[in-house]
Amino acid sequence: MLGLRNLSKNSRSSLQTLAGLVLFKAKGLNTKGWIFALLISAIVLSGCSTSQSSNTEGENPKTLIRIAQKFNDDYRSGDFGSVYDRWNAHSHAIISRSDYIRRHVECPNNPKSPTHVSGASQRADGKWLVRYTIGESSFTDYWSYVQSRWQFDLIESNPDSVTLYKLSFAAYALKIGCVSS
Repeated sequence: MLGLRNLSKNSRSSLQTLAGLVLFKAKGLNTKGWIFALLISAIVLSGCSTSQSSNTEGENPKTLIRIAQKFNDDYRSGDFGSVYDRWNAHSHAIISRSDYIRRHVECPNNPKSPTHVSGASQRADGKWLVRYTIGESSFTDYWSYVQSRWQFDLIESNPDSVTLYKLSFAAYALKIGCVSS
């Protein structure tokens, strides 16, 4: 709220002491004064929380496996917008969100068999490898942790799709054997 989560432990301790002092000095105040002092103290103390923001995803294999499983489940079930939203910026530059969704809605080629994500490990260059299977086939996808969020790298994970997405819709449909209505 006030950016106090990033303060050092000593600074948070000082603010907590200040909040306590505000309440102590408020002893002689009337009801409105007490409510104001209590409100100020609550605001100061709420900013001292050390818990991680709920808007961040942890950079660890367990979290990545969970996210990659959802990513693959979303693709299989046809939630192509959610899939696209997980892509990194370089992948977004290949095709627009609306064109990506259109291609997969009008020419579905998502797998019928469930996907099982089996593991994740980090390479020396910082990229993460996610291993998964669809039926009897094994695959590896590449992910990065950018600004507290896991992002899928289409270019490295599936270069054949990149080639297809650069085609016009008609050429794409013809190439994958889709008869569009």
